Amino acid sequence: MTDKTIYRKIFFSAAAYTGLKGFFALATTVCTILLIRALSPYEFGKFSLVSHLAMMSGLILSFGSSGTLAKFMPEYKEERSKARLASQALEISALGTLIFFALLALVLRLYPQFIPSEIKKVGPAFPLFILSIALFNVVQGIFRGTGRFLAWSALEGSAEIAARLLAIAFIFLLAKTFYSAFWAFSLSFAVFVLISLVQIRPLLDWHDLAIPKTVLRYGTLLFLGQIVFMLITSVDPILLRLLLKDPAQVGFYFAGIKIPRMLESLMLAPMSVPFVYYFSHPDTLHTRETIITFGTKMLGISCGLTALTLFAAAQDIVTLALGPGYAESVIVLRIYSALLFFVGLQSLSGSFFLAINKPQISIALGFCGFAIIALLDFLLIPTWKAAGAASATVIGSFIVTLAITAQLWRHGIKIARESLLLCLGLMLSMAVGYLTSFYYLAPISFALYVVLVGLLKEHDLAKIQKLWNKQNDYEQPAQDSPIL
Repeated sequence: MTDKTIYRKIFFSAAAYTGLKGFFALATTVCTILLIRALSPYEFGKFSLVSHLAMMSGLILSFGSSGTLAKFMPEYKEERSKARLASQALEISALGTLIFFALLALVLRLYPQFIPSEIKKVGPAFPLFILSIALFNVVQGIFRGTGRFLAWSALEGSAEIAARLLAIAFIFLLAKTFYSAFWAFSLSFAVFVLISLVQIRPLLDWHDLAIPKTVLRYGTLLFLGQIVFMLITSVDPILLRLLLKDPAQVGFYFAGIKIPRMLESLMLAPMSVPFVYYFSHPDTLHTRETIITFGTKMLGISCGLTALTLFAAAQDIVTLALGPGYAESVIVLRIYSALLFFVGLQSLSGSFFLAINKPQISIALGFCGFAIIALLDFLLIPTWKAAGAASATVIGSFIVTLAITAQLWRHGIKIARESLLLCLGLMLSMAVGYLTSFYYLAPISFALYVVLVGLLKEHDLAKIQKLWNKQNDYEQPAQDSPIL
């Protein structure tokens, strides 16, 4: 297989997966906006906090299975070995979740004051949602480990849309409260977990828990990474709730970050999935440096333009999409939009560190990011409220981006110049918007900056055009990309 064939295969696999994810992300965004409008900031704040904690708990209780299966299943040639590993992941997740429920029940009985009132309100829906998310993440790893990216995207997207539509129906038919929406989410995801388990049943081979040491070590590192991810994504809303005692501020925060997070799911989250698969494949090892260098630069440019467009249009987006009741979310969106850019610069690094069996690098940098964000939250939230939480996350992400760039340099990926120039361009463009009070100058300034400093040249566009043009020197192998 030639390098050109490899590049095109990766490009079209990622494009197809991203396209399908984009369709469902757009539909999910519309449903989410309708859900936010159906609830007051006070009720939406409670719903967001409880659903976020349940989702993060379920993610942790999958014990890194999604990434572990996506990494090791492609390396196994025997179907039985793949089935055994997939079955072990499901067994461990189910057992760990049951132990967690026992501990939760014990704490609820002995120390009920430590359990937030929002969790007590939703009752059995909370553990049901946790179990569903835990198993859902394991199944995700099985689908990805067998190369069925598109099939999983369709299943996952359908679950997200169904949960939101059912929540809206419950709100209008039962009560306009957060627990109506949360019960809808729990029931919907439980149904889709059952559907997904039926689909993967032929791939399973129930055996024992004698997991290979290499897989166990890798999974443990990813488990620690999931804990760090939960800390990073949960510290803002939790400290908002604790320091201000106002669920409405949590609602303003989650409403303001919703659009950037949705765009992250649309533009960036799908990218890591095929790249973990291809970076781990023996046929593509020699292409990693070229792909990461060029890909990071292009993602930085595209995400920078997208982030600054959100920055410029924040007032219009919040007013038109969410309504005047969420006016305090405008500044949150304007600040948080920069996170999309920093995540874009980081997006391929995670796949690279996973592929070279060094996820501990991402974990360590993530924990440092959490510590920085938590410290800044304590300093900024009392004065700036939800906007302070958004600022803390953006600053922490910027520092982590610089650290990731340094680590990539140590491993032979020379992208420091491009990353630093792009960061400088983003900050200068945002400053132009703030100083002139004409925010739409920001994306225009960034586009001019990228061209003037030579970050985007004619040969870069030619590379993309060649990847898109399949007619020259492209021989499709018989066993083409399994996602197609």
